[in-house]
Amino acid sequence: MSKLLTKLPHLSTSTIIITSFLLRLGFLLFGLYQDKYMALPYTDIDYFVFTDASKFVYQSLSPYLRATYRYTPLLSWLLYPTALEDGAFGLPIPHAVWFEFGKLVFVFCDLITGILILKLLKKLGGDLRLSLLWFWNPMVITISTRGSSESLMTCVVLLMIWFIVENQWSLAGIVLGLGVHLKIYPLIYLPAVLLVIDPHKVWWKCPITVNRLKRSLLVPLG
Repeated sequence: MSKLLTKLPHLSTSTIIITSFLLRLGFLLFGLYQDKYMALPYTDIDYFVFTDASKFVYQSLSPYLRATYRYTPLLSWLLYPTALEDGAFGLPIPHAVWFEFGKLVFVFCDLITGILILKLLKKLGGDLRLSLLWFWNPMVITISTRGSSESLMTCVVLLMIWFIVENQWSLAGIVLGLGVHLKIYPLIYLPAVLLVIDPHKVWWKCPITVNRLKRSLLVPLG
């Protein structure tokens, strides 16, 4: 790890965030070029599934009318602007621009994930340069700018961890519930979260406490 850190530059937080945003903007613009002029498209095939589902929502229909759409309805509602037509709301914006809205949402979540990593590193006394492994990671950038929704999940999971570190258990429970609604796998974090609550009580002697039970009941609210 120490060898890795010596290869990472010392940068201010603002510089890290600005450069990361510019990198993602560059990938987005290149993606538009590749989609238009190259045989292999840049945009993820799932993005077309998401946006097609949003078109059904735009028509006041169920997003599940779109074949292979197996995601939360929240995602189709979140990407509702991608279905807007030319000149929607009286704005001189063509549909082709509205269509890219979802990628901007995913890039935003990608950056929020990185900012949460920075905040956690500061809180826990870690080296802030480690955040560059996320911010400047070409794989991470490619995933969000191609229109994959995975950054939505990373944002939710990191937000849950941040609330745990801040001892805001109620908010952590609600965010965990939201994460489980988006995808089932964050449920695996629930046992670890419960064990962090009331850490002075040994789990095999006292697995259920009032605080653990109370926080568990908040998960469905998400």
